[in-house]
Amino acid sequence: MKKLNLIPLSVFKLIICSLLLFTNTVQAQQVATEILDDVVITRTDYNAVIKVLFKRPLTYLSHSPANTGNTINVRVNLLGDFSRSRLNPIENESININSDTGLTEVIFEKIGNSSNSITFYFHKPVSYNVIQSSDQRSLSIVVYGLD
Repeated sequence: MKKLNLIPLSVFKLIICSLLLFTNTVQAQQVATEILDDVVITRTDYNAVIKVLFKRPLTYLSHSPANTGNTINVRVNLLGDFSRSRLNPIENESININSDTGLTEVIFEKIGNSSNSITFYFHKPVSYNVIQSSDQRSLSIVVYGLD
């Protein structure tokens, strides 16, 4: 009869703990891209629609300034309970843009427990409206009067 080589229980526990630790590390690294998904820009004549796609649902709260500016700050609330997550909380993410609309960057920032900010940076002041999609996975900035 052939003798089986069994792994000692302490070594087995060490392997399992290492795998669990590695899994959490991988998830924590992936969290850095968990909010912003993509920015899609559609241009027609003198207007443009800048649509920001999100990986998580959110609710639009407010924006400032009211309808003209070179920096647009949109306050949002992420839907769902992420406070019990073992992963590190998301502080900020950004997407750099090179567009003829003048948009240079979109930044997501955590402000507090129930409020977050999405900031749009433009080269020059623009006139705009903010629209939330019905699926709560995108926000659109409609920009008017582009050259």
